[in-house]
Amino acid sequence: MRIGHFSIMLLCALTGCAADTPGKSDTALIGPLPSAGIVQTTTAYQSITVTEAAPTGATLLGKVTGTACKNSMFDPPPTKETAVIQLRQKAANMGASGVYGITYGTDPNPVSKNCWAIITATGTAYSVK
Repeated sequence: MRIGHFSIMLLCALTGCAADTPGKSDTALIGPLPSAGIVQTTTAYQSITVTEAAPTGATLLGKVTGTACKNSMFDPPPTKETAVIQLRQKAANMGASGVYGITYGTDPNPVSKNCWAIITATGTAYSVK
């Protein structure tokens, strides 16, 4: 009987990890996680161009970082593509028209941001008038 109670408690605990994140959208793997720097994605990110260098005459808006996070055992692993979507969304939120010079990294302590694994994409946002 004790094993049955333990099994039920374990199942409830694991099911709690898989709860749907509020604000989840079809374009983001997970919903907003402010501690990990993740924002809700919209279609606005699709208008942001990714280039190797800023175009001539562009106004630099500053560094922008996108984060992909695996925050439950049922989430897929974080990818560079998801981190770039987050980066492009944040650039769109800044009023940018593009991002250049993207580099990738990982977080050595993802648990502090409520994630099991993190991939980041960092670039510089720019605006072209």
